Amino acid sequence: MKKIITLISLILNITLLYAQSEPTISKPYGSSLSFELTKKLKNNLSISFEQELRTRNNFKEFDRTTTFLSFDYSPEKYFKIGCFAGLILNNEFYSKHTESGRINIDTNYLQPRYRGGFYATGLYKIGNFKLSLRERIQFTKWDKFKRIRPEKIIFDTLEARQKFELRSKLELSYKIPKTKIEIYSNAELFLYLNRKRNLETLEYEDPFVNEIRYIIGLNYNFNKHHELNLYFRYNRIFEEIDSYNIIYLIGCGYAFKF
Repeated sequence: MKKIITLISLILNITLLYAQSEPTISKPYGSSLSFELTKKLKNNLSISFEQELRTRNNFKEFDRTTTFLSFDYSPEKYFKIGCFAGLILNNEFYSKHTESGRINIDTNYLQPRYRGGFYATGLYKIGNFKLSLRERIQFTKWDKFKRIRPEKIIFDTLEARQKFELRSKLELSYKIPKTKIEIYSNAELFLYLNRKRNLETLEYEDPFVNEIRYIIGLNYNFNKHHELNLYFRYNRIFEEIDSYNIIYLIGCGYAFKF
């Protein structure tokens, strides 16, 4: 028990240390609710479907919904590779100038984004401890002025954008003996690979880290089919922070495997 308390205290202190230098926004809290369904197939293959809903603005405003489908292959017990594809619907802001020169802000629309990629995860186990490293390359595409409203059709596309990122996540977990609880902590680094330096010449910057996420949480396994995940996430953003960014996120996820 002393080891568990020491580990949790260390993680919290590191998170608070980074939080001291984070630019503040007035309403930085958000939440995440997710559901995952996983079906094991033959030959060490599996398929998963995941749905997530996020809120922002101190839990008062819808942020986005995501729908993903992924395929996994585990050639070895402690190694896994996979691919994924999905749709993200963001609650975005839109600004425009009127004839009087004033700016109207319209938030009542959804912006679709399309994301896909590949990943590989390696796992090393020592007693009740598990150390894992996941490398994930992802591609996201969206149209800057493509918007969906309940009462109108999709607006015309004026500018297509795309983003390549390498996401590296290191995680340490501990299975508490004689319980169904596993506590864990991870840090995930986002490496932006194709940000444009100049919109006129279309030159690219060198790859740079634009975000790091820190998570502490626990998994509760009711049985081999049902699992509950509770966690707290802190986002360290190195780019300019928008008013709708989520810095502190409380998450809850349910997974069903069969």
